[in-house]
Amino acid sequence: MAWRFACWWCALALVAGACSTIPRLESPMVVATALRVDRLTGVDAQFTVTLTLSNPNDRDINVNAIDAIVRVEDVPVGVARLTAPVRLAARGEAPVALAVRAGLADALQAAAAIARRAEAGGAMPPAARYAVNGTVTLEGGTVLPFSRSGEFALPQLSPRPR
Repeated sequence: MAWRFACWWCALALVAGACSTIPRLESPMVVATALRVDRLTGVDAQFTVTLTLSNPNDRDINVNAIDAIVRVEDVPVGVARLTAPVRLAARGEAPVALAVRAGLADALQAAAAIARRAEAGGAMPPAARYAVNGTVTLEGGTVLPFSRSGEFALPQLSPRPR
């Protein structure tokens, strides 16, 4: 009986020791690198948010989901989502493009905010402010927040010919 008890403890010690040698998975770095206006129409606006994901681990990791809220001039204009999982190579990095579509009301609110800023400044601003806030979900369920803000260039409007 004592012999079985000793074997149990030895087995338990071996398993515990093996688990402690498995390196801990580090969180990937997520940086929103750009927001691009793809299309502005009377009905909607389409943007592309580009993220760069960096894997600091010595093994590949899978990113299952990315969800982000995009704001232009502090107006929420849409939600960006990853359309398919991304595999990050060990110590590698990968760009990820997320599509955002803003409805007419959101696009008009953002345009009005840009116009108010232009009116307050006396001239049309060359850029609009944006913010992207969201989360990245890794395989296994780990959720990591990220945030980025900046400015994107406004399209130059040429005067209409008369």
